[in-house]
Amino acid sequence: MDIFSIPVSTVASEQAFSTTGRILEERRNALQQDIVEALVCIKDWDRSDQRLHVTISPENQEWIDEFNRLTFNFQDDHSASS
Repeated sequence: MDIFSIPVSTVASEQAFSTTGRILEERRNALQQDIVEALVCIKDWDRSDQRLHVTISPENQEWIDEFNRLTFNFQDDHSASS
């Protein structure tokens, strides 16, 4: 049985909470819990791809582009109504 150790770091957890805080801004409070969870996961996956210098497949890039489009549209809709 192989056992892999994971180094302890507070930086990763602080970044996770910081990212979640940005997603849960006042104008996004209308998002459902599962949507917030999905947004946090997508951002984390995107950041890990950048840290690991992983090439994003065209299919995954389409998902990322769609997510960004939806996020920007949501922000535009809510800032116009504020």
